[in-house]
Amino acid sequence: MNNAEQINNPEDSNEKLSTLRESLRQAIDDGDMRRAQELQEEILPHLEAVKEGIGLSPERAKEIMRGDYLGPEAIRKTFGMHLEKEDIPRVPFTEQDLERARVFGQFLILRRDQFVDGTPMKMLGMDNMVSNRRVRVHNMLMDDVPTAGWALVSKEASAHRRDYIEETQDMITHIKKSIFSGIEIPREYQEAIDEFEEKKQEIKDKATSVFLSDASEIAAGLKINKLARQTIADAVYDTCVYFINNDETFLSSKASIRTNSSAAGQIYQLALIGGSFGSSTDKSNHQIAISVERKSCDYGQYYDGMATPGFLFARTR
Repeated sequence: MNNAEQINNPEDSNEKLSTLRESLRQAIDDGDMRRAQELQEEILPHLEAVKEGIGLSPERAKEIMRGDYLGPEAIRKTFGMHLEKEDIPRVPFTEQDLERARVFGQFLILRRDQFVDGTPMKMLGMDNMVSNRRVRVHNMLMDDVPTAGWALVSKEASAHRRDYIEETQDMITHIKKSIFSGIEIPREYQEAIDEFEEKKQEIKDKATSVFLSDASEIAAGLKINKLARQTIADAVYDTCVYFINNDETFLSSKASIRTNSSAAGQIYQLALIGGSFGSSTDKSNHQIAISVERKSCDYGQYYDGMATPGFLFARTR
């Protein structure tokens, strides 16, 4: 048990920190370095307690999200991974964030970036770890791993566009009019929206010229796409965990989504290309196949039989 766990109330720690910091400043002013060292050691556990107290407990988040909560038990069911309490972070959203997310059809998911043995959760091996091998992932030769932590993810793909830039514009409209409707848009999102407006025409010009790869690199690197789109590893992880725990997917067999890679300039399209989704009561036999293909900005291009893509809004902190 660490020192932070011995402190029961983070609010008390906040008050204690103010007192300790004032005493530390006084000790330094007085030249009492021994006392200053003692106070620094006393401050540390209170800092940890305050940090651990930020956000909501997973139990409270589960109460709010009801059936749209995929936490430690969902990870155990999907990958056979048992998480100790100290390995489960607090949920970095407010109760209001979660209430709005549930209203707008989002689910809360805990992502891991490592398997139980500590090896990176690369997509190449993710399908091999899924319980009963009910998920098959194709073309997963990338080294990307999911973004560790809690995330809110939309269940439905929106704004089916062949043009990645128009789709990004639609995503911004969705953020303004749905996700943050009636409240102030967080600064990081507003800055990302402003960046998109500044670079939108440049990307369009390059996308219709011989500089298509440059356009893809700029588009994939936009702050708004990093903030609001899943990475490809996130999308595969979310699909696996949701399917195993709900016996259904949050993507229909006619939908697909465009995502980013952690590598600069790489845009991927994820789609469900097969599987059994019948009305049988024995849903444990249902399977899905996920296909991932690398794409460019695809300005006006077609998709070789894959469903016209859309986006899923994903929010992390």
